[in-house]
Order: sequence, then C-alpha cells, then structure tokens
Amino acid sequence: MEETITNLQKFVGSAEEKRLVKGISFEFERQPDYFNVEIDNCNASKGVFFTQADVTLQYLTQYRLHSKLDLEVSPEDYCRMVSYDDIFYMNPLKEVVEKGLTSLCFPEYKDYAPAFLALLKFFKNIDQHQSALYQVMQTYEYDSHLTAALAYHLFSQLIPRHEYIVDKYSTHLPRVCPCSCKGTIKTGCTSLGSNDTWHGYVDMMLNQTIPVALLNKQETDSRDNNNIGSTTSGNKHEEKEMDESPIKRRRQDETHHEAAKSCDELLSLHAMDQIIAKTITNAFVQLRNCEDLHKWLIPTIGCSADSIIVFMYNPQHDFLIQSSRLMSLWCGPDSKKLNLGTVISIWMLINFKLFTKPRLNEKLGFKKSRFCECAGQSLFFYQNIETMDSFQDADICSSAVQHYSLVYRYLKPKGNEGANEDSVS
Repeated sequence: MEETITNLQKFVGSAEEKRLVKGISFEFERQPDYFNVEIDNCNASKGVFFTQADVTLQYLTQYRLHSKLDLEVSPEDYCRMVSYDDIFYMNPLKEVVEKGLTSLCFPEYKDYAPAFLALLKFFKNIDQHQSALYQVMQTYEYDSHLTAALAYHLFSQLIPRHEYIVDKYSTHLPRVCPCSCKGTIKTGCTSLGSNDTWHGYVDMMLNQTIPVALLNKQETDSRDNNNIGSTTSGNKHEEKEMDESPIKRRRQDETHHEAAKSCDELLSLHAMDQIIAKTITNAFVQLRNCEDLHKWLIPTIGCSADSIIVFMYNPQHDFLIQSSRLMSLWCGPDSKKLNLGTVISIWMLINFKLFTKPRLNEKLGFKKSRFCECAGQSLFFYQNIETMDSFQDADICSSAVQHYSLVYRYLKPKGNEGANEDSVS
C-alpha cells in the first residue's frame, strides 16, 4: 500500500489529476439514476442458453400498453427510481475535487488508492486508448474484434491488476488487439450457469466477478447454439449480414430503413433479455463463490461500440436494478474523445465493492424483482449453482438425473430412508 500511495502522489498537480477533477465535476454529474425493476415472467426454470432467455419486465409491459393507447407516459411512471447517489459512495470523489489526490492519504480513504491509481494511469494514456478504440469502431468486421479492443483499451485499464479474460470460444477472436498496438488479448473460459439454469458464455469477465456482454452480439453465435438446428444457417449471405458491424449496417438502402428500425428494436429487447439472464445467473455464481457478496448488488455491463447499459442484482434479497438510460462512451456522435463521466462510472462499477453501498435493501426498501418467485422450484438450482465449462445436449440427461436425485434426497420425508433404499435396490 505504501508503494501505491507513493505512486499516487506523483500525480498530485498533474494534468491527469485535473482531468479527473473535471470529469467528476462536470461530465460525471449527468450519470443516470436506476430503475428498481420487477419481472412479470421469465423462462429461468427451463435451463436454456442465454441466447434463448425470455424475460418480461413489468414496467415495459405497462409502458408499451399505455403507449399504444396514445397516453403520454414514460418508463419512469411505472417503476421506482433510485438516485445514483443512493447507490454509490460519492464522498471519495468529492474529497478529490475539494482537496485533491492528497485526500486519499487519509486513513479512511487509503483503500481507494489502488483504484484511483489505475484510473489516473488510464488518463495518462487516454489519447492512445481512445484513438485505438475509435479506429477499431470504424473498421471492425467481427464483434469479437470490438470486444477485444474494449477489453484491452478500456475495461482492463480501469482495474488495478488489469485482471480480465475474453471468451476463448468467440468466433474470429484475435490473439492480439485489432488496432495497431498489437497488445496480447487474455482469453479464457467465461461460462456461467449449468444445464438446469440459464447458461452460456459472456464476452468478457472482469476481476473474475463482473461480466460484460456485447449488445451487438450475433444472435446465431455458434458456441451457444451448436445444438439448436433451426438457429444456425448455411446461408453464407445471411451469416455475412449478421457479422457486419453497426457502421456498415447503417449504410443500407433507405428503403429498408423502417424494417431495419423494427428489427433493431426487437433485437434490443432480446439483447436485454440476455443481459438480465446473465446478470442474475452471474450474481448467484458469485454469491456461491463468495458469501460476503450477499451485501452488494452485483453488476453486469452491456456494451456496444458507443454506449453501455447496467444491470445489478442481489440474489440474497432478490433485488434487480437497471440504469435508466444508455450511457454514451463518447462525447458526441462524431466525437473521437471518450466521455469521462461514463469512464468514471464504469470504473466505479468495476470496483463496486469500494464504490457501491452494501445492504441497500435495509436503507431503501427495494421492491423484489420476483425472479425467485418466477423461477419456482428451479430456484434450488440457482442457489446451488456450479458453473460448467461447456454445455452439450449429451450432458443434459445425466445432469438432470444427478440434480433431481439430489433434490429428491433433499426433499424426501425423514424417517423413510431405509424403505426408499430397499425399494430402489
């Protein structure tokens, strides 16, 4: 820690410190509040791939219904809003604005020093990072190229030990960053869940805890759908269309604009279903790995080339919140500069155990998401989740037998052990 404090003091009075103060004072003030969302229904009990997840949020159902009746409404009318300040600790940031980086030398803020040091190092090289991201955003052919660039030049840079992995099963995943820097991309297994829960792979995992899901992910990704015949096509033209970047898709003929718009809206809803499924499944996985996390809402980040959306879930108390709007990664539609406010928000999410408040249910009285109710008896599998490295149809039968055998032993009436054993034998 002493070395960290020493390195942090080197930034006192620097351009990076001024950039941090500017980002907190001006751009960060526009961070969105959060929806406390409730689930109407979902298919969590079916044990399907994330790409097949189906989640209906209560506020969206009511909003769509009343919109069709031409009522002037907004999603905020149908679910409780939770302010950003109620979720996140702002005092460390306020101290830096008022007193500078020297405030982090105070005993109550020393734990924040490694996180602030990582952010300042990112700011020191921000021109290089944002140039590389913009270059890839303009030219990428495959979603995995964008994922690699975002992992290498944004997300990992905001982690004190740069701990991250990109899904090793991603199609066309490059070994090095697709920009001119040629940095090595760390890959690994990013699987979440089991055959009895929502399951599949996330695009990247940060700090072994926080999933990042690419919003523009191809719906026919082969690693999740290799056993679903109807979703994989041999039509090369269709595969090429699905693999095109958002920049290229926007260049389509204007006569297809309305159809493309409708398709994009449906894709967005489906993408949201997947992010919610990943958020909830990951939260159960993390809680099983570390019981201390029961105090926190555990985040998942949905990310595209130009924006992010955030979901956070607490499986212990069944609370689910969603950022009330997309946060732009860039200062404007044609800007080549990253939005400092969004960068700081991502940084706080990655370091959520430092910057989010624990036990919020005791302070704010959240409404339950109703996931536990919707999952029914399958909630047992989420609460006892053990992530598999791969998901195959051949494993489903044996996995189901093992799990239902476990459930039977857990639920069978006491005192009948001998009779049951005799009947089985």
